[in-house]
Amino acid sequence: MPKITKDVKRTVSQLIGYECSRCGKQYGLEDPLETQEFLHWNTVGGYGSVWGDGNVVEVDLCQSCTYDLFDGIATIYEN
Repeated sequence: MPKITKDVKRTVSQLIGYECSRCGKQYGLEDPLETQEFLHWNTVGGYGSVWGDGNVVEVDLCQSCTYDLFDGIATIYEN
């Protein structure tokens, strides 16, 4: 039985970088020293959550903003 086919065009999203949720600065993948240090956090609010029941929460922070927010409360273990 011969197959019947047709050409289909599709749009594909390709990651090209990140934008900091705090400062808004954008970093492209060609800058691996910055992009590898990004903090990516996501969660889903549970029952009674301050974020809202079932709401998806996402934050992407560059290393400078991460440092600003966590300096003084993060535990750092030196090698």
